Amino acid sequence: MTQQTPDTFIYKEQEYVIAGLKGDGLLKPMDFNIVPDGFATSCYRGYFCQYTCHKNALFLTELSIFNETSQLPNIHKVVPKSILDVFARYQGLKIQCSFSGSLIIVRNPVDPVGILPSPLEFEEVIEVNFEQGWLQSEKDYSSQVHTLRHIIDEIWSKLDDPSELTEKFLDWMSKPEQPLDEDMRKIKKYFDERDRLEWSFVEGYEQQPPISS
Repeated sequence: MTQQTPDTFIYKEQEYVIAGLKGDGLLKPMDFNIVPDGFATSCYRGYFCQYTCHKNALFLTELSIFNETSQLPNIHKVVPKSILDVFARYQGLKIQCSFSGSLIIVRNPVDPVGILPSPLEFEEVIEVNFEQGWLQSEKDYSSQVHTLRHIIDEIWSKLDDPSELTEKFLDWMSKPEQPLDEDMRKIKKYFDERDRLEWSFVEGYEQQPPISS
């Protein structure tokens, strides 16, 4: 699957990627009765958004949606502009979200980013907490995630020919009826441990962006 286009988050004048969501009230196209009329392989849900925290308030500030055929309405007097003939983009929005919950926002990748952004792939990992669209607190998890990344790297370094093992494992996954041999058990243990540790520093988060709306 192709790497998915994430939602972004402007916080303290820096652009982050939203990697995790827990809560309700984050505005999306359907809240304006707008539905994507298709999708791109890099955006299976058919839209992506930019949010901004300004003076402790949370706003939807940009919205891009897959649209080839529909006549889209204005949102708060903002007229959508065509992007590459398949996406329509609303720029210059400033609509406060009534979001109550928490976001994991990340920036500065240290590893290639996968299909969905993982905290393990970024140097800076921040949790921001909101109540009815107002910032309540933040917590910096960068140090904890750095430690988790180090643990996972140590496990990886102890494997014999890890890249070759990974290639064999991906081939095995396409034929799961085949029994696991010793090499496959080793690499499967690595991936199982990586999955266990990836979000172990927090609880209850849904990794972003969702594949479907």
